[in-house]
Amino acid sequence: MNSSYRRSLVACLALPISLFFFSGCSGKTDDVRLVLCKEVTDRLLADMRPIQWTANSQRVNRPAFAIIELEFTTGRQQEGRPMTSECYFAYDTVEENVITHVDELSAYSTLPYRMTIDGKEVPKLILQKAVNDEQIEGLAEFMEKINGASRKLLSQ
Repeated sequence: MNSSYRRSLVACLALPISLFFFSGCSGKTDDVRLVLCKEVTDRLLADMRPIQWTANSQRVNRPAFAIIELEFTTGRQQEGRPMTSECYFAYDTVEENVITHVDELSAYSTLPYRMTIDGKEVPKLILQKAVNDEQIEGLAEFMEKINGASRKLLSQ
């Protein structure tokens, strides 16, 4: 097998191989809803950084919706202001099964349809934009990882 053919083969296989290896390894052990709720909260309160997460909890109102509640302080520690945010996730399963009973949140959408910060409703358009921006940023990070893995494979 000549060198250019081998490089072409490696380049063609790099994306599927990268997708396989990166798909199950997000590096985050928290539920995706919790992570997204934190990221959206951070994005919406960017002018109040730094944010220190102090607690989180979940409430499930089966089957209507699930809520991820975050408690945090904003600003410098001496003058930190305690706040809360809540992300609401719609029920999103056709049929209950063992997984949805063991992991209750798995029966709910991974994107919030409603959010409050300190009890005040975040307007739907602002929430949608923040969620979309987080998804785009996450995709860009994922693509950068794939590009890095492809470059590494091609350099071997």
